[in-house]
Amino acid sequence: MLIAGLGMIVITALVPFLLRSQAKKMLRAAAPEGSKLATSITAEAVWLQSPLATQTLELSAFQKARVIGNTLILRFRGSTNYLALPARAFTPDAIATARDNIAA
Repeated sequence: MLIAGLGMIVITALVPFLLRSQAKKMLRAAAPEGSKLATSITAEAVWLQSPLATQTLELSAFQKARVIGNTLILRFRGSTNYLALPARAFTPDAIATARDNIAA
């Protein structure tokens, strides 16, 4: 029982580091170094334009917004999936708008 409890503590402690590593891999694949990314966050949606696609995603599709390191993580509602974006692509006000409107 003690060993299982210690295992859960170790797993819980490692999750943020694993998430950061996965997010960095996703960013490199979606927006290779030197590629252009245009972004916008309003009270209703996040708009993204990359070399691969242009998307508008309603903020109501997300349940949580966090900044981990230099990555903005938007977690989809009712899912373990998330969208990882470079935080430098957004102003601090835009990130605050996302946090405020996703938490609402």
